[in-house]
Amino acid sequence: MVKNETVDLPITSSITKEFLEKLLKRKIVDFKVNEGSNPGDNFLAILISLEIHLVDQTEPLYLLYKTFPQHPIRQKLLEDTNLFLKEFLVYDAWFPEIVQFQNDIIGLDLVMKPAVPPMVSGGAIDYENEEINYEVDPILKNFILMVDVRKTWGFKMADKLRSLSVSHVKIVLEELAKFHSLCYAYRIHKDLPNLRSVFTFLNDTFFLNPNQKATFDAVRIGNLELVRETLDDFLSKRPEIEDSLRRFETPDTVSDMFHVFLNPEGTDEEKMEDFLRQKPKQFLKPPLKDQWVVGGHGDCWTNNMLFKTDNDTGKVTDCILVDFQLARESCIMTDLVYFFYTSTDTAFREKHLDEMIRWYFEKFSENCKILKVEPFNGFTLENFQRKFHRSKIFGFLFALLVLPIILQKPENALDMDKVKLSSGDTDEENIAGMFTNTPRDKDDRTLLRDRFTGLLTELYDEGVL
Repeated sequence: MVKNETVDLPITSSITKEFLEKLLKRKIVDFKVNEGSNPGDNFLAILISLEIHLVDQTEPLYLLYKTFPQHPIRQKLLEDTNLFLKEFLVYDAWFPEIVQFQNDIIGLDLVMKPAVPPMVSGGAIDYENEEINYEVDPILKNFILMVDVRKTWGFKMADKLRSLSVSHVKIVLEELAKFHSLCYAYRIHKDLPNLRSVFTFLNDTFFLNPNQKATFDAVRIGNLELVRETLDDFLSKRPEIEDSLRRFETPDTVSDMFHVFLNPEGTDEEKMEDFLRQKPKQFLKPPLKDQWVVGGHGDCWTNNMLFKTDNDTGKVTDCILVDFQLARESCIMTDLVYFFYTSTDTAFREKHLDEMIRWYFEKFSENCKILKVEPFNGFTLENFQRKFHRSKIFGFLFALLVLPIILQKPENALDMDKVKLSSGDTDEENIAGMFTNTPRDKDDRTLLRDRFTGLLTELYDEGVL
């Protein structure tokens, strides 16, 4: 008899022995199903943990089944943006291609591989171009079955409520430099105008999607109000910072910022620097106009990476990147400022940011040599630091959208599949409500206050805000 142990997950009834055997092409003795993540850890999908006992293998097979959320509003967001299809194609087409070309074109024996969990099987509906049969359960059509690197190889998530350490950050930057350089070298060796000419799914369908603008506006305004309320005492003593925050109230201003920064063809450097409140003295000469565009992760923060540590030394030895639903082609700085301003705090950046920027720069340069390409035109450390500085304002924007969601203790995190809809609200308002109307206790407020007090002070004093 098949033993199928489950927790209270309504969708687990769809995952049967026959379904899994078809995917694995192997006979199953029995399997167990459990939740694959905690509430609040995944916003655009749900994870189901599978422990599978096979006829032809002694050790259990540990897999994760990533699929559509059950909440109708979250499903609509994915249908409108095709984000699940994007992630499936990233695993199914993009990753294999940037590995294979190293053999086929460069002739490397030892190839670089993106640090990602191996995909076992998967599929996704193209909601933009396919005729949809809504009688078919979407979790059986939209899924990525991958190795559970936690139970298989001992990877663990870091504490999202704390800044990452130097060893964590260095290994993430090393993997990002490898990933970015692979994408860049692929484009150069293939003589492509851009990656999107082959991988059309690398267009941004989230931040730059006009149909999602109302949602982003609602999230941004809600989070801005929350930050102001939480930092009321601080802002009353720093009215100049309060004044600087006002420009982020205007939807068109913020939308223009995102369209300039995330333009897949490259950024308008002069416009980028005009977004800064004060330009540093070294910015008096004209900016480098050459575009440094790569394929990027798109959602690079603590929860979207897992780490392995040495049991004896405690040193971080490996990192794996996950969750590529926001992958895009854009400026190389996109992943970097997203990562630094969501996953480290002001104390870390004040002490280590220059060192970490240099570390990434050197790793990217080393990878280009291995991959037999010259780096971008004008790729000097000075130009790199300038491009990073002009991007810091987007570090703030990403932090404003993400940190209020992140900085909640696990027991206070909202289970987004159980949120009740408000009948009087629009879909956009209901989606935004999932991210902004979460209850917060004193400890959560303290986490938010401490992180944003440091962030606002840091970026104002640097002339960014």
